[in-house]
Order: sequence, then C-alpha cells, then structure tokens
Amino acid sequence: GGESGRITQTTARKTSPHPSSDGPWPRKREEMGTDLDLLLKGSISKIGKAASAQRVVKARDKIQSLQHECERAIASFPPGHAAANGEADSTGRAPSSTGAGGEALEKDARACQYFLPYKLALASEVSRVVEEALEGLNELIAHGFLRGSLPDPDDPSKKVIDTLVESVCACASIRDDQTQMHVVRLLQTVVMSEPCFVHGHSLLFCVRTCFNIYLGSESPANQSAAKATLSRMINAIVCRMEGVSVPAHPRGVNGEEFEDALDPSDTPGSSGSVGG
Repeated sequence: GGESGRITQTTARKTSPHPSSDGPWPRKREEMGTDLDLLLKGSISKIGKAASAQRVVKARDKIQSLQHECERAIASFPPGHAAANGEADSTGRAPSSTGAGGEALEKDARACQYFLPYKLALASEVSRVVEEALEGLNELIAHGFLRGSLPDPDDPSKKVIDTLVESVCACASIRDDQTQMHVVRLLQTVVMSEPCFVHGHSLLFCVRTCFNIYLGSESPANQSAAKATLSRMINAIVCRMEGVSVPAHPRGVNGEEFEDALDPSDTPGSSGSVGG
C-alpha cells in the first residue's frame, strides 16, 4: 500500500549511493533565501561540486565542459551580492507576475541566461550531477523565477522551457530510483505551475515520461509518485481546457512535502490504475 511505498522510498534515501550534506532533497523553503541570484549561484555551485567529485571515465569530456561552464557562470555574478531582488512574500514564493509582468519577464530572462549549466548537467548522464540540476530547476520554477519563455540560444526554433522539458525527460532513462523520483517531481512542478508555460509537444512529453516511469520503474515509491503526478497533470489539463481553476497541489520544492502528499490509494496495485 501507500505506507510500504513510503517506507521503501525512505530506505532508498538512507542507502543512496549519492549522499549529500544537505540530504537528497533541498532544504525547506523557509530555511533558504529566495533571491534569484542567490538561488542560481548556490545551485550552480552545487552542480559544479558534484561534477568535480566524479571520476566517471566515459563522461569525462561532458564533466569537464560542465565544470568550465559552472566556473564561468559563478564568476559572472556580482561580488558581494546581497539578497536585494526577488524577495519572497509570506508564503515563501517569488512575487506574483500579476501586476508585475515586467518584473516577472526580467527574472525569467535572468534565469534563462544561466540555463546552460543545467542543460549540460542534465546531459551528463551522471546521477548525482543530474539530481543537483533537477533540484535547482525545481527551485527556480516553483518560486516563479524561471518560465523559459525566451528562445533557446542553441536552437532559436525552441523556447528554453521546451529544451528544459526535453532534457529532463531524457533523464528518465537513467536507471537510478532517486534520479527518476527527481524527474517526476520536477515535471509535476513544470506542468502544475500557474501560469503554465508548457504546451503542445512538450506537455505531451511530460505526461508520457511520467507514464513510462509508472510502467517501467521497479520502485514502488516511484510508481506511486508517477501515478499520482499523472492524475494531477491530466486533471489540470482538463481544468484549463474548461476554463476552471486548477486545484491546489504540492509544489514539491521540498521532497518530503512531495512524498507526504501522495495519496495512499495511488500505490501500484490499488483500484483505478492508470490507463484502466
């Protein structure tokens, strides 16, 4: 049932081959600043540290390119930067774009400017590095900083959000339970965020990836998370089509909040399985 899935995931965290000083999940929202540059710099620093700790021969070139890009990105931040922009409101989220469209676009442009380190990290195929990138992107999107509305510099025919979804979904092929859980959590944040900037092919890609994880994962916790996320995604899509408000959902900045929000009835083997 749901309890066994939760116990399995908890055990997986404790025995993860990729330990982190902060644990496998980000800190709670109220324990960290929500200033955009601080989030970016801290996240990219973690990616760089994870990359420098790798000794994977087959990914050496990718890791070296990633390290170089992380160093370049970190060096570009103003020295002595203080938490002056993007202060959180009482809920811990970035200011709403309502009535502040220009500010939201400015923050999105700033976040998109630093997308390359995340893109390279996701392409590294090294679990620990990928997980740091997924965590960082989840923070940026959940706080409303990253929308990905600008063209991708490497492929102007795509928006950054489309490249992001494509890169994240590709990580689902990594056979690591922790990595796949991070993928599911980030895809939920991407699709459920309001306003939603994922449409068409990218939206279908999100749904298909969660469905594939549900079908192919050997982890009961991952199956449960993927199934619950699929239900929320489809419900949100239908609500938007009908012009009604999307139900509240766990934004998933904190991993335990995401896991605790899983409905026990969503565990594999329960009635009402996905796809009938």
